[in-house]
Amino acid sequence: MNRVLFVFLIVGVGAALIAGLLTVGGPGYARMEKNDNQRVTDLNRLYGCLVNLVGDVSVEDADEICRNSSDPRDLRDPATQDPYEYTQTPDGGFKVCATFQTKNFETNRYIRRQQIKFDGMQGCRSYIPPAPKS
Repeated sequence: MNRVLFVFLIVGVGAALIAGLLTVGGPGYARMEKNDNQRVTDLNRLYGCLVNLVGDVSVEDADEICRNSSDPRDLRDPATQDPYEYTQTPDGGFKVCATFQTKNFETNRYIRRQQIKFDGMQGCRSYIPPAPKS
């Protein structure tokens, strides 16, 4: 009788652990969420640096200056160590982008407040320069 109870207890605890990991995603998923949060921070830092430099220096120089203004690892993807995507737009603006690992950003109000626009798994922050005054 005690053995049967012990087996049911072990099976129940195991099932609860598996159900918990399926619900929250486990340590691998937590790592991906942490990386995504770092991407949001990095995009905002790079965006802020570039916005402050637009007009003072060329866009190509601004990118290099911003990357060297702090630890270069802060401005690289935390999972791949690749630089974030940076594109100059025809109107004189730019966008900085990162590829995210989780879909939490779709419902995360905090990330939406950061003005990061998503197309699939890629999120970008865009700068559109003000129209010239006439």
